[in-house]
Amino acid sequence: MSQWLSGRMRIQRNPMFVLNGLIESSGPEPYAFTAATAVRLRRMLRLRRDLHVNFHGAAIIMDLVERLDGLERELARRGPEPPSTPNLEVTEIWIRTD
Repeated sequence: MSQWLSGRMRIQRNPMFVLNGLIESSGPEPYAFTAATAVRLRRMLRLRRDLHVNFHGAAIIMDLVERLDGLERELARRGPEPPSTPNLEVTEIWIRTD
């Protein structure tokens, strides 16, 4: 995979992302990344460019987005839940006979 992201930043020359724990390398090489990591970093760069979020803030936003995606996948996997009904038990019935 190419180490060029967003046409401007080369990871190999900017180790701050790895050193600060914003992204993780995926192999024995210090700058080997998965496609998912590249997508994450591109999104972080867009957050910085478009919303002026610093990289630590962008990493937190990406963590939350990834967590929400995981929860949505889990809900979709479980399927719709039946409507909950209170657990009522009838023990006596009184009938008025006036």
